[in-house]
Formats: sequence, structure tokens, C-alpha cells
Amino acid sequence: MRIMRTSWWRKARHIAFYWPADGEVSLLPLLRWSLHRGKACYLPVVRGRELEFRRFQPGRVLRRNRYGIPEPQGTEPRDAQRLDAIFLPLVAFDLDCNRLGMGAGFYDRALATQHRRSPLRIGVAYDLQRIPQLPIDPWDVPLHGVVTESRVYRRQ
Repeated sequence: MRIMRTSWWRKARHIAFYWPADGEVSLLPLLRWSLHRGKACYLPVVRGRELEFRRFQPGRVLRRNRYGIPEPQGTEPRDAQRLDAIFLPLVAFDLDCNRLGMGAGFYDRALATQHRRSPLRIGVAYDLQRIPQLPIDPWDVPLHGVVTESRVYRRQ
């Protein structure tokens, strides 16, 4: 995977992944490889209208949330600003690394109070999800980059 060749991935110690659903790119092999490399890996957990990140520990039971997506239980949430990187699923993205999500705003709310540079926000998509330009709302949190099967896009 091209992600493992990036300097930011090699330096990152606390990384949030997502559990793939609805045809999203699966990062589960990278999550397992990251664990093997000693990185602390987290998954998003939906709490009402909010999103928090909890540590994923292999062998522990995951519970499905109201959307049917497995989530870790029984670990303390980690503040998003204390993560080195967050991988985000998306529906579409543009060349300036703006992201269109599923419409519920969970990631935008979770990252709204974060400094624009930290944590590193990386969208994961297929090339066919790229569109020329997305409409931007004031609450949209831009990505630092998007990784597809053929290349890495960086925000200018």
C-alpha cells in the first residue's frame, strides 16, 4: 500500500481508522499491519450525534452501532487532537481535498474544534470518487490529503 511508504505514516503512533461499510475502501489489512508495527489504532464510535475514537484491541468483541458498523467497547475515548492521523471514508472528493461524507456530519463535528493541521486528516477513496469541485460549507473540515488506488492527492 502506498500509505506505508509515506513519512507521516512511519512517524505516526496513534492512528484512527474506520470499519469499512457500504463499499468503502477497506483499510483493515493496514490496521492489522499497523498493530503489528506497534502503533495504537483507534476506530470511531458514534455517541448520539457525536463521534469519539476508541482504541481497537484484537480479540476484543466489537459491538455494532445503529448503522450496523462494528465499534470497540470498554476502552477510554481518545481526543481527536491527541491522534497523529485519522483516515476518513468519503463519498466524493475534489482536487483540493475537500470531502463529501455520508451527510450526517460526524467527522466534521469531531474535528471542528481541532487546529487545521492536527491531526493529519487523510481521505481514502477510489479514483472514480474524484469530482472536479465540491460545494463547501463553513463547517466542512478539509482533508490534508486523499489516497486512492493510483495516487496520493495533497491539499494545496
